[in-house]
Amino acid sequence: MACGTPVLTYGSQGPGECVVNGEVGWLVNSDERIVEKTLELWSKGCPAKMRLNCLEASKSFDKNKYVDDMLRLLTAFLK
Repeated sequence: MACGTPVLTYGSQGPGECVVNGEVGWLVNSDERIVEKTLELWSKGCPAKMRLNCLEASKSFDKNKYVDDMLRLLTAFLK
């Protein structure tokens, strides 16, 4: 996503927690569906807006954001 590339993955466990279906990629639930979607994307491509969504969404995974969030939580806990 950080490169502006939408994600095609299975909608379970980790990927299902960070990939928003139809916004930054596609979540599928079977091998058949992943093949179908791959062929569709190969022939039609993906929307330009989705590429921009990926770039924006990837900012939420920045390490500095995680450090800031953790420090904020620890500071609040220690008060």
